[in-house]
Amino acid sequence: MFSFMQTSWFILPLSIIAGLLIGILIEYILFHRLRHMAQRIQIEGITIFIRSIRGMITVWCGLLVLYISLPRISVPFQMMALLNNFLFIMIVVSSAVFCSRFVIGLIHVYVRQKNVLPSLSVFTNVIRAVISIVSGLIILRYLGISITPLLTAFGIGGLALALAIRPLLDNVFSGLHIAASQKLQPGDYITLESGQRGKIRDITWSNTVIVDDAKRVTIVPNSRLASSIIVNHDLSRKEKGVPIEARVKSTSDLQRVEHITRNVASAISSSYRGNTAVSEPIVRFHTWGSDGVQFTIIIFIPKSIDATVVKHEFLKQLLTRYKKEKIELT
Repeated sequence: MFSFMQTSWFILPLSIIAGLLIGILIEYILFHRLRHMAQRIQIEGITIFIRSIRGMITVWCGLLVLYISLPRISVPFQMMALLNNFLFIMIVVSSAVFCSRFVIGLIHVYVRQKNVLPSLSVFTNVIRAVISIVSGLIILRYLGISITPLLTAFGIGGLALALAIRPLLDNVFSGLHIAASQKLQPGDYITLESGQRGKIRDITWSNTVIVDDAKRVTIVPNSRLASSIIVNHDLSRKEKGVPIEARVKSTSDLQRVEHITRNVASAISSSYRGNTAVSEPIVRFHTWGSDGVQFTIIIFIPKSIDATVVKHEFLKQLLTRYKKEKIELT
């Protein structure tokens, strides 16, 4: 009895703890190197990978040590089966979390660069749901639960459920239609059929969130929005604004800072606009504190231009100009 306790209930937890500690160490070293690499070569994919795998290496190292330890311990057959099932389920769940983070991150970058579809929470939720369903089916199959009867039951029950939650499904599919058509996007200023005006903040599973000029929030069901007559004041615009935050010392000459910043922003905007007419850059000071004066620069460029490239070039030229003019950032 003592030998059983010694080789199983004592060694197994220690092995898992050791695996987690090794994972934390590997994760710290790997993240440190990847961050330096991301800063050096400026590839967004590496940044997305770092964010996606955060915490996963620690979990995987713990599971790896558990997998290695299982054949070397003496436990009852039922307990061994439970541990094997736990191991497989944790591998699938952690892999699903990583895949969900990574795929959503890549889609956000692609959407932002190519301007194909708006970055909406409805698409993010659909991706998470699909990955979760696939992971659940894999786990059920591994546990020996037949999927076919479940799919049949879900098919019959799904029909009854669809009739019961028809308004919700109408909103979901209306939201997908609105997002895919690109007629309405977050940031667009619209006028509803009722006369209400505001800017779209987000399009979710079931509704669209609109904020008016008085900062009041209006929540409109997607099905109602899809069937309404709406005036989109931004649909005909071929430009988009790229906001950039900066902060200078509170002792700086703000008039001079504004003038120099606007000149640099105008030069950047002119180099990217081509034949498209775009608005002049905007510089707005908004926050003052002990660490300096914070302000926002908005550069307007054609919608087809990658905003990250514009930010990259603008920050390089602005820093060079500030050093020449002896303006200090904080």
